[in-house]
Amino acid sequence: MEFGLLGPVLVDAGDGPLVVNVPKQRVVLVALLLQANKVVTAEQLTELIWHGTPPATARTALQNHVMRLRSTPGSPAAGSGTSPAPAATAPTSAAPAPSCPC
Repeated sequence: MEFGLLGPVLVDAGDGPLVVNVPKQRVVLVALLLQANKVVTAEQLTELIWHGTPPATARTALQNHVMRLRSTPGSPAAGSGTSPAPAATAPTSAAPAPSCPC
């Protein structure tokens, strides 16, 4: 699985790039990618998403954002049972997903 962080946030599981459309889901994905192999707490993600003023339903909303990211086509959790609308869709342009040769 490859991710693009420069320009639109992209996820590519081998079937072509998908753009992460939902702003709060982009925040969650980028935060997790930038802290790869480290623990990112729900409190840290909540702070990043709502900038210190989370709604009363923040924990449930965060869980829903993570669930929708996991349901992105090509993710290991996709296709298991019923899932909500995907968090990502194919980009509108034919430009290839940027990749890091690191």
